[in-house]
Amino acid sequence: MSKSYLFRYIVLFLISLSFCFCANEAFVEFKPVLSHSPCNKSWKNLENLCEEDIEDLSSNFSFWKDVDPEKISAEQLTTLLRTGNSIDSLSIAYFQTWANLPRSSKILEFLKDRKKLKRDSILERRKYFIAIIPGMFYKDNPITGADGAPVRNILDSQGIPNGNIQIDQVGSLEENSEQICNFIKSYNRSEHLILYSTSKGGSDFKYAISKCGNKDYFSKVKAWLNVAGLLKGTPLMTHRSDSLIKRLILRIGIPIYGYRFDSLYELRKTEDSPLSQDIESPSSMYVLNVLGIPMARHISFRGFPNYSELAVYGPNDGLTLLPDAIQSGGDVLPLWANDHYFLKFRDPSLFLGVLDWVIQNIKKK
Repeated sequence: MSKSYLFRYIVLFLISLSFCFCANEAFVEFKPVLSHSPCNKSWKNLENLCEEDIEDLSSNFSFWKDVDPEKISAEQLTTLLRTGNSIDSLSIAYFQTWANLPRSSKILEFLKDRKKLKRDSILERRKYFIAIIPGMFYKDNPITGADGAPVRNILDSQGIPNGNIQIDQVGSLEENSEQICNFIKSYNRSEHLILYSTSKGGSDFKYAISKCGNKDYFSKVKAWLNVAGLLKGTPLMTHRSDSLIKRLILRIGIPIYGYRFDSLYELRKTEDSPLSQDIESPSSMYVLNVLGIPMARHISFRGFPNYSELAVYGPNDGLTLLPDAIQSGGDVLPLWANDHYFLKFRDPSLFLGVLDWVIQNIKKK
């Protein structure tokens, strides 16, 4: 074997080890964890729960009493984890804290009646255009749903206007935010505009708000539906780029996969990351954060390697730490038993119920 081929194989091997969250996204199929008992139980305003879920949700943890859950940081969860608390107990407590918040509780209660579709609701939805900001690798990896296909299928079935914003699947925050701002600026359809982002698409839109959120044309955006957004990056990228040798390996190896080092490096969770700063959403735009909160047993095979790596920091969805997926100032819908890939959010009645809630709140603006 020639030296050039040997070097190539060595680099590929190192990249596969050091950057598994990219590779595992491409090659692992969904295999949801199944309960040993019928999942037909209810708890408060939650349905289709397994016995294990009932046991967890009935647990009483008092980590935060009378604390606004938005004030709970990823760093606080890490501290609690390192003082002897389990990741599942922290995830349960974090879910309960959000679910008991009056505003989030009201959303969950609203969704209980989501299957009672009213004709006026169906017609109202068609007055909105849902612009989807896809996640990273969405062209190479449509199986993850990062391309927005599961959402588009639901919207198409209801005759709701929709479409993807054509961003680069490996574009930088600067490049993709420019595309998003240009889309909003040139938007001239008669329907009101709602933006739906998933995963890295949330990073791109957060960056777009910092670039053009103060422009007059941005008022066209009536709502932002942020699903599993990487709003502050992920320690997964930090781990893979926290030394000169690691960055060198990535710079050499990532182009072999057809991807870009700079776009991925931006997703690190550090103080100098372009995503480290909080941003304020325009007052004219309603924000709903859809936050998956899983137990370890809920994690899909796709998400488990990264979930395990992030577990040393505390509750996560398999790609980011839970508090880091929330845009401050927005409402939060905590979804029990969902990881980053939101298999259960693909239920048409649930998604349409969420859309009805968003539309209801747009009218209050």
